[in-house]
Amino acid sequence: MKRDSALLNIFFIIAVPAITLILLRNLSPAASFNYGFVQIFTSTLVILWLFLIEWRITDVRMVRIIYLTGMMFVLFSMLEVCKEHFFIGNIRMQTYIWYAYYIPLTLIPMLCLCVSVIMARPAGRKVSKRWFYLTIPTTLIILMFLTNNVHHLCLKFDPNSPDPSADCTYGIGFGIFLVWTIVMFVATFIIMIMKCAFSLRKRDILLPMLPVFFILIYVLLQYYAKLSLDIENIKSLELSDFYAMIVIGFFEGCISIGLIPANRNYRYLFSNSSVSSVIYDNDDDFICATDNAVAFDDKQRFTALTKPVLLDANTRLSSRPVTGGTCFWTDDLTEINNLDKQMSDILMKINTQNEILRAENVVIEERARIEARNRLYDKITVNIIKQADEILRITNNIENAKNISNKDLAKVALLNAYIKRRSNLEIIAFEDKNKAKNKSPRINMLELKLSLKESLRYLELSNVETFLSGFADGFVDASLVIATYEGFELILESLLKDISALAVSLSWSDGLVVLRLIITPLEGHLINLEKCDISSSNEDFKNISRRFTITTEDVDAVVKLMVSYDEEVPDNAI
Repeated sequence: MKRDSALLNIFFIIAVPAITLILLRNLSPAASFNYGFVQIFTSTLVILWLFLIEWRITDVRMVRIIYLTGMMFVLFSMLEVCKEHFFIGNIRMQTYIWYAYYIPLTLIPMLCLCVSVIMARPAGRKVSKRWFYLTIPTTLIILMFLTNNVHHLCLKFDPNSPDPSADCTYGIGFGIFLVWTIVMFVATFIIMIMKCAFSLRKRDILLPMLPVFFILIYVLLQYYAKLSLDIENIKSLELSDFYAMIVIGFFEGCISIGLIPANRNYRYLFSNSSVSSVIYDNDDDFICATDNAVAFDDKQRFTALTKPVLLDANTRLSSRPVTGGTCFWTDDLTEINNLDKQMSDILMKINTQNEILRAENVVIEERARIEARNRLYDKITVNIIKQADEILRITNNIENAKNISNKDLAKVALLNAYIKRRSNLEIIAFEDKNKAKNKSPRINMLELKLSLKESLRYLELSNVETFLSGFADGFVDASLVIATYEGFELILESLLKDISALAVSLSWSDGLVVLRLIITPLEGHLINLEKCDISSSNEDFKNISRRFTITTEDVDAVVKLMVSYDEEVPDNAI
């Protein structure tokens, strides 16, 4: 599983110099070994643990934050070495390095809380951005320590002491730091308990806290009972080193009880699976199998690589490639075969004259539906034949021409949109007619508005600005809707080469649909509809009156298309 290489590189940029500085300093004859060994041990432990985390944890979000936590521990060890070995006698530098201790010490509790927050959420769910507000008080605490020489709210030194760190007293700022650290760890523990409340292993809820308890007991014994584990000149672990072990132990406990998803027990899970399955690697070597796996020979296995193969009448062997090999599994077809047999028996029992007659009636009804559909498709073909022929003419010209005109392609798109939308309206009317029985089919005006909208959208491919407005809700006779859309298309096709902008307004009332078209012509062009014939020989429109008027407003032309069942439609309609 891939991780962010940049994040890993940043870690080694910090870790490798830290360990190098520790080794160089401790290998120097002038250096004492009693302090640096602890930092070498802690840093090595953290780095090795992070290597294990890299391939064990499956959640990339957790890996990133745990890596950052490890970086903080290594940074802390590097600062300790610099303070104790590299700047001996330089009180100012030692003081600033001491302040810098609190950068990792303040960030680590917040990062642990971030891990618990991610732990409490499913893998596909994002963490709320409100948790990022925790960086504000964390940053303020760090700045408070780094600027301690200005206000002395965190650490107070005796100016007359030769070693300020030995005579240091703690101020209110240090108290804020302690409270913040305790709050972060308590919140981490509470969120972990809440997550574990939904786990199957509730009895292990305190397991992540066991390292904390044991190490706290040791620390109390060391500081109050004066228990020492010093070996000759090697100093025992400091409180900061136990800090790293506590965090590592906490994360390991969460992994062990399943709060942090990890790559563990896959072989055990596979072997106890109810699926009959076997895995071979790419070298055809056996890897593992489930406890109930069905045996098969090599010939059957090689055949299953390309297609499923029957081992017997009720067992089918299939395969699927996996990383590094192939997974084979068997399907039990017993129930399916039994169902097939039962179906065969049932079919034989219903093979009587009554069932045959019923089947014939079904065939007759289906044939009637098919014939009705065929008549509908023939009707659609007749209604859109003009646009289809025009598309064929343009495409033939494009095939024979060296240069393809964008206007021709735009016109093809416009005609194709009309064919699609006109066919859709016819199908809607046909289906409504079948539902309404003897009643006239009706279409929602929203369908007309959507059809106009799509035609205008494709018209924009010809560099024509478009706009559509109007109220469109309620059902109207299908013939009025289709006749209106057809009339709009005829007007649009006759003006396609002359317009630069088109605004369409749709309005309607019972028995009357009106389209108002405000047309802005191209410079040097005139709007002329004398040759535009919107009459139709369609039988569906024999009782429909369709006419239009044209007026001018400044440079624009206003075309009003009116469609109704009345023979006479007043010019001021709607």
